Amino acid sequence: MGHRDQFAKTIFDEETEAATAGALAWEMGPEIGLHEIRADGLLHVRAQESLATLSAPWCFAREDEVLLEMKMQGDHIGPHRFYRALLRRQARELQRCEQTLQKDWVSPQGLWVIAAHVPGWLSGSDVLTLTKEAEGCYRLSPMFFDTLWIAANELPLHEALIPFLVARTHSALTEFARWVIDRRPLEWLERMLEVLPMSDAQLQEILKYIPPTDDAERLRKRQLFTRRLLELTPSVREEVLHQGRAEVLARLCHKRLGRSLTELESYALVQQLTKLGQDELSDRILELDVPALEELLRQDVPT
Repeated sequence: MGHRDQFAKTIFDEETEAATAGALAWEMGPEIGLHEIRADGLLHVRAQESLATLSAPWCFAREDEVLLEMKMQGDHIGPHRFYRALLRRQARELQRCEQTLQKDWVSPQGLWVIAAHVPGWLSGSDVLTLTKEAEGCYRLSPMFFDTLWIAANELPLHEALIPFLVARTHSALTEFARWVIDRRPLEWLERMLEVLPMSDAQLQEILKYIPPTDDAERLRKRQLFTRRLLELTPSVREEVLHQGRAEVLARLCHKRLGRSLTELESYALVQQLTKLGQDELSDRILELDVPALEELLRQDVPT
């Protein structure tokens, strides 16, 4: 869970200023008394007059500071977690009041909860009312402070909303990943795919949409990126090398036989490569006559 939370915080740190044209600023959540209660993050409103021009939910930052509670994939979003978020909000408000060293009223601390969806316990609550302010943005009432529940799966795909969109799940996460491929560097996508949980099917679906390119700079970065991944995953590197050796030997067999290998013969070739190694198998392909080579390629074939 920690890696996902840290990824979400990093994206807010990288994206907030550009996404809001400087109207809001991100700060990593400080330790807040009460045995070091730590918020996920804070948004400081720096240009209140600019908020109205921003996409929701950015435009809903009514107070001068908003405390963010991020619920990433796999995090619990039950009522007790919400109460903990309320506790952190209250502790931060007390901390701000004490820091002013005066008796003046401090504007209430806003609270935004970011999750993939609105949980059933909240949508069916007899105590709290949800008011839809925009796609994926729900205001909670009655509250004496501004409280917003942000459902990432419902938010539109928009450049300025990327910090919120990383909290998506399931097919909505796949949709976001496919969309963001053309909007962020490949290294950014790699960070996301490495941290966020997704099935093999989801991952394969996303990778299909990485477009080919003739741009020299993008090709250079992709090559560096691929080499680094292979360094980090020796088993995959060996698998790629093994596949390359099999393709070379298949071309050699094609020349000797005068025809392409069948699917079963290709399977047998890979099995023989694993058993004999590249050098010995190459020698046999070159030395055996055609009938003997065909017999070799019938071995290890499943029946």
